[in-house]
Amino acid sequence: MSDYSDYSDYYDLQSPEPEEEAPEEAQDAPAKKEKKKYSAANILIGVLAVLLAGFGAYQLVRMGLDLIQSKKKEAEAAQTANYYSYVIPVAAIDMIPFEDVATADMSEMVELSVWAVLNSGLDSTQYQYDADHLLLPEAQVASAFVHFFGAERSVTHATVAGYGYEFTYDAAAHVYKIPLTTITPVYAPVITETETKGDSVVLTVGYLNSGLYAQDARTGALIAPEPDRYVKVTLRTASTGTYISALRALGLPETAMPSPTTAPASTEPADGTTGEDASGETDENASGDTSETGESAEATEEGASEAEKETDAEE
Repeated sequence: MSDYSDYSDYYDLQSPEPEEEAPEEAQDAPAKKEKKKYSAANILIGVLAVLLAGFGAYQLVRMGLDLIQSKKKEAEAAQTANYYSYVIPVAAIDMIPFEDVATADMSEMVELSVWAVLNSGLDSTQYQYDADHLLLPEAQVASAFVHFFGAERSVTHATVAGYGYEFTYDAAAHVYKIPLTTITPVYAPVITETETKGDSVVLTVGYLNSGLYAQDARTGALIAPEPDRYVKVTLRTASTGTYISALRALGLPETAMPSPTTAPASTEPADGTTGEDASGETDENASGDTSETGESAEATEEGASEAEKETDAEE
């Protein structure tokens, strides 16, 4: 039998040599490159995501701020419109100022209430008429009275008159008879300042003469005149709502006054004589005074000469 041990060297010599393993650094190089590539891409994506997130957040904040500003403007516009709803009828009838509702003129309070109802956008088709009047229920006037002047005073219904119109009160029918004519307000208001004081708001209001509005020849737009004068309207908030608690007059706007140095001199004296007559009289008086002065001087000189002669004679 063959001793297979004798061929052991042969098998050892012929067996293939194992391949040498590549260094670990060489094996890991491509992987590291891929990792670096993936890491850079991930960073870029992350940065873009952050930027987009930031931009989205900015847009959301911007949209939120715009919405807040829009709501704020809407609230301010609504508040301003509410203020005007009070001062428009006050200026329209040129109401007499008062320090307190208790001292306000009742007839003007009723007139304002009627005027306010008529200019509140009422549907005239819902009212009854007689030959020449719209019949306005007194209940609506009483409601407007409380809205504008509070509940401190009770309305006393009566016939009231304004500039070129009259609202006749019919006690039997409990209505006001409104003439079917155009009623032009005396003034239009412009609010120039608002000031909050506790539970009250004081409005500075300019009165614009309704008859002095002009029209732009090119655009056709109305051009408001300068205010004739100013008032302060105090709106007080109570449990029953907001009402007019005071109406105070302010001074007229400042106007340029003529300087004393530029004021024209009067050409007529106080006695009514003309400048020519006055001049003649002055000349005559002046010449008369001069002649009298000359005569006096001559008499004085003659007296002095006689005195000197007497002195010489005595000597």
